[in-house]
Amino acid sequence: MAIRRAYAGLLREANPEDDPAGFQALREAYEAAMAQAAERPARRTAAEEPARDAVAPPTEAAVASAAARSAVAEAQDALVAALEQGEDGLPALAVLQGAMAEADIGAQAAAEGWLGALVADNAPASDALVAPVLAHFGWDDDSRRDLPPVAWELRLRADGLRRIGGFATPAGGVRAGWRLLSGRTRPRWQWRLWALRPGMMAQLWVLVDEARHNVSLVARLNGEALAWAEELLSRPRFSLAHLLLVLAPLLLIFVRVRQQSSAEDDATNNLLASLTFGGMLLPALVFAAQRLGARLAGRFETTMVMPAWLLPVPVLALLPVTIALEWTVLAGGLLLSLAMMACAFGRDPERPRALLGRLWRAGWRPILLLLWSLMALSHEQALVLGVVALLCMQALMQGVDPLVFWIERRWPGLRPGSIIAMGGFAFAALCGLLGLWAGQWGYGLALGLMPALFLIELGLRLEPTQGLRTIVLLLAIGLGIGLALLVARETPKPAPAPPPVPVVVEPQTLDEMLSGLDEGAGAYEAIRVRNAPLYAKLLAAWEDSAAAGEPVGGRRIEVGNLIDESFSRALPRGDIAEVRAWHALNDEVARRYRKAKPELCVGVLNGSEPIEMDDLPADLRARIHAVRAEVLANAAVDLPKSRTGRTSVSSRVLDDARAASGLSPARFEAALDDKGSAADQCAMRLAVLGRLAKGRDAESMRALRSIYGG
Repeated sequence: MAIRRAYAGLLREANPEDDPAGFQALREAYEAAMAQAAERPARRTAAEEPARDAVAPPTEAAVASAAARSAVAEAQDALVAALEQGEDGLPALAVLQGAMAEADIGAQAAAEGWLGALVADNAPASDALVAPVLAHFGWDDDSRRDLPPVAWELRLRADGLRRIGGFATPAGGVRAGWRLLSGRTRPRWQWRLWALRPGMMAQLWVLVDEARHNVSLVARLNGEALAWAEELLSRPRFSLAHLLLVLAPLLLIFVRVRQQSSAEDDATNNLLASLTFGGMLLPALVFAAQRLGARLAGRFETTMVMPAWLLPVPVLALLPVTIALEWTVLAGGLLLSLAMMACAFGRDPERPRALLGRLWRAGWRPILLLLWSLMALSHEQALVLGVVALLCMQALMQGVDPLVFWIERRWPGLRPGSIIAMGGFAFAALCGLLGLWAGQWGYGLALGLMPALFLIELGLRLEPTQGLRTIVLLLAIGLGIGLALLVARETPKPAPAPPPVPVVVEPQTLDEMLSGLDEGAGAYEAIRVRNAPLYAKLLAAWEDSAAAGEPVGGRRIEVGNLIDESFSRALPRGDIAEVRAWHALNDEVARRYRKAKPELCVGVLNGSEPIEMDDLPADLRARIHAVRAEVLANAAVDLPKSRTGRTSVSSRVLDDARAASGLSPARFEAALDDKGSAADQCAMRLAVLGRLAKGRDAESMRALRSIYGG
């Protein structure tokens, strides 16, 4: 029994995880001692034995107690052996608990202390025994205060095990981080991409902090992943909320710092802009000061606290400082880019990481952002695109891992780091081109710094040989393209030819006449007023023909072909009264059916009405045709290009009009495009209108309605 007690005491001090060789040597020494104790000396003969007093035989209770103690010792050995073999030890624990129940009080007390020490000192191998041991001895009762120290240690360990059980569930809030740290070993750049997911850094903080005092959690995590997470979290962090706080001046893009106004308003505008900009810049300045002075060893998750009265404080000196810093920051940014390019293409690929790492650890990142904001304030339109680029780059960095893993599944041999860098740079280049297109050369340079910072950060999170050199190369190419565009933009171009002077045609065009009039009555009234003299000429021709006794014709002139039959009228030959009645009826129908039948206003004059003049006298037909031609010419003057262009008239109508116009195909096409002479354009329009006037189909009617404002 002394050997077992000594062995149990040594087990409390030994940890098989830390020193497996020493633990094995201890086990071998224990087995050798037990074997030696089991050996008995040879029984001597009665003659050789000295005379001694007779000893009383052991009692039955002593025999039972010795048997119980022996059973407890055997159960203890079985439990230790189970833990050494990596088993949970629950069956051996049940056997030990049964043996302890049969032993006496002294043996139970000794076994209780031994079992508690064994479970407490053998984490994480004994994790499965924590809850059963606490329940068996009643140590899980919250009302008890007289617990031994080992019981409190086991209770704390049980709480840690419960937290570990919740990490793998959605309710634990760290499921993604748990999957990352407990999964298989991956390339470091894949772990970096996983860390870009929203909320991942906070989950890693929880798991790493728990692993620092929870040995059981360490045993369940991937050792390489845990070491990588500790290294990642030791770097200075910059959360999105703090980033937006630093970029608060960018939200003032709608307040123009340099107003393009008159001289007397410059002082007022600059004062208001300085007040507003200074009030928004103060939080960023305070934050930068805190960042430089705090040095919180990487865990920078505090909330900035500042008095509210500091927000509207005027900073009148910021405007000249902005102007002075513009070229300084521009030169500094170019020098930094050149230095990074030299480092990236040098012999040591780690030098860019070391250079930027020093800047980041020194707190220069917020200062760089602030200086970029100051420089870009003179180009307020560029800031709009800059904010969009900033937010899109941040979203790209936070949600890039689904794209990466999709690329890996789609093309297993392709490394996605360069693709991400090229995609981000393409977006930055697009913003730069939009800035150059906006009108000032500084737009592209102002837009280039902010996306470059995020691309550099993404390159630092990836492997240097994979991402950083590609990024720097793309930045160099983009700089060359930007300079080429700048030179091309600044190169003087020949002055364009003055536009042709439009021919002013009187009277007023139809669009001008109809402007300001209501759709419907006003439009048709304007057309009727325009054509009133032509109506008079037509009536005069009828009157002269009737006065001379010339036959008007043997066939009817039907007016109601495009209206209801109830408005159809037959005009007898030579009946001037009926002609006047027909004219009044035409006006009445137009007044009642303006919106439904707008073509009735000029239906007779433009030829869309079915007037049969085969039997009319020649001079009357000639006069009527002359009036119609004058009406068509009047309409041709009023007709905009879009009313007779290719988009509103079918090719069949244009072909017929081309044949009737007497123009060559080239001259007709030029007139359609408003490139021909005024005479050709007039002939083209008259031909198109004449073709539409002769048409009886729905297409011609729709075209006529569009011409006359219907």
